[in-house]
Amino acid sequence: MSLRPANIQWRGSQPSAPDYDDIYYSVEGADEVRRVFIEPCGLVERAGEGGEVCVLELGFGTGLNLPHYRERVTDLTTVDPNPGMVRYTERRTADPAFPLRHRLADGASLPFPDHTFDTVVSTWTLCSIPDVGKALRELYRVLAPDGRFLFVEHGRSPDPGIRAWQDRLTPIQRRIGDGCHLNRDMSELIEGAGLRIDEFESFYMDGLPKIGGYLFMGSAVTGASPTAPDDMIRSISEQSAGDGNPQSSR
Repeated sequence: MSLRPANIQWRGSQPSAPDYDDIYYSVEGADEVRRVFIEPCGLVERAGEGGEVCVLELGFGTGLNLPHYRERVTDLTTVDPNPGMVRYTERRTADPAFPLRHRLADGASLPFPDHTFDTVVSTWTLCSIPDVGKALRELYRVLAPDGRFLFVEHGRSPDPGIRAWQDRLTPIQRRIGDGCHLNRDMSELIEGAGLRIDEFESFYMDGLPKIGGYLFMGSAVTGASPTAPDDMIRSISEQSAGDGNPQSSR
């Protein structure tokens, strides 16, 4: 089964209003990515007949994923370190279809007991967490033993020429793009934290500049042993390490 939805294109528009949804990447078909990926993977078919799912979303941002959490979600807990996001989420969270709790928290220090969640979701968030290796280990900790991590992230290109430009521009991008790193190898980071990727696709989004348009999309499960020691994970996650603690999803 292909995870890749059709018609994902850069719209090319510049933000004309102080709306967080328009400040960041304006991508034609991005909502289709969320719908096609989040609904089937882990939250519906994988729940089983009559099953229910307890979900954690990292970097909730303005709540763009909210419409895609369907009836089998028992409850949704969201974390975001940015207190300013609350006013942007009000219109989407006013009447949720299931219990919804929001915590102001850093992804690298999740305030939850071990094995709390069936599913963790991250969309366009891991690029901006300063200590992404620690955040992924925290994610592993709070997942149930048979839990699942769903991710849609942009990151390091397989093309040497593009990678070179990603490395050059990441120090600038992290300052103007809310901490965003262009050059993180998301699959290597995820597996290095001990998760096992069981479904995966990577591709360039049509029409988007390649330095920021290489997508990593898939799901990973718990139960694997870490494939990289802590110092290796730290080295990867600190590539052109950013300042501050931005990690709201886009």
